Amino acid sequence: MISWKISCSIIRRAEIQINIPDFDKFMLVGIVACIIGARLGHIVFFDLNYYLQNPHEIFMLRNGGLSFHGGILGLIGTIIWFSRQYKIGFKIIADILSFAGSIGIFLGRIANFINQELYGKITSVDWAVIFSMVDNMPRHPTQLYEALFEGALSFVVMRAYWSFHGMRNTEKYIGSGKYSFIFLSIYSSSRYFIEFFKEVEPVESLSNVLFITTGQLLSVLLFIFALLVIVLPRKKR
Repeated sequence: MISWKISCSIIRRAEIQINIPDFDKFMLVGIVACIIGARLGHIVFFDLNYYLQNPHEIFMLRNGGLSFHGGILGLIGTIIWFSRQYKIGFKIIADILSFAGSIGIFLGRIANFINQELYGKITSVDWAVIFSMVDNMPRHPTQLYEALFEGALSFVVMRAYWSFHGMRNTEKYIGSGKYSFIFLSIYSSSRYFIEFFKEVEPVESLSNVLFITTGQLLSVLLFIFALLVIVLPRKKR
């Protein structure tokens, strides 16, 4: 609901020619596509062999297992469909959703913290947290790190950019891809470094080949995508 209100507010203030009922339809389809993409992403990127051996587990969402990067792929597909269906630029929708995405990540990581998921490695730092459902060892609260940097920081930076530049000419800046790049670059770089503090299951690690985790590899690819699709095409024009 918060993300929807923020998106609608941007549409009105930037005077973007999108009917709110049409945008509501897009949001509904986008949510479903995100969930499907996130689930398939987790299966393919993190534990394909397990799900090939246990295909009935694919539909058991209550057991966890959603990938942000897979969700992004699902959302990108929805944006492409919506932009072609209603003749609206891809970057316009992507910029609008970047604000909503940062809020979604923040709230999602807080939920992970409450549910004691995606916890960090054992540590002796003063702010370590004991997750009683895991063990009695103090660990990095990596869920809060991600909520702060991937979610809150990206929103603050985009909002500051809006205040200093976007509000002067919203038609010029919404749709330029600047907000999308800010969001994706902050997310991917933050995720890459936070992975060093996260407890990574062996199945999720590519350390034997690339010396990085699957999450880090996907974050690097996401950053490259942001450069190639959002930044470079604009420079060529």
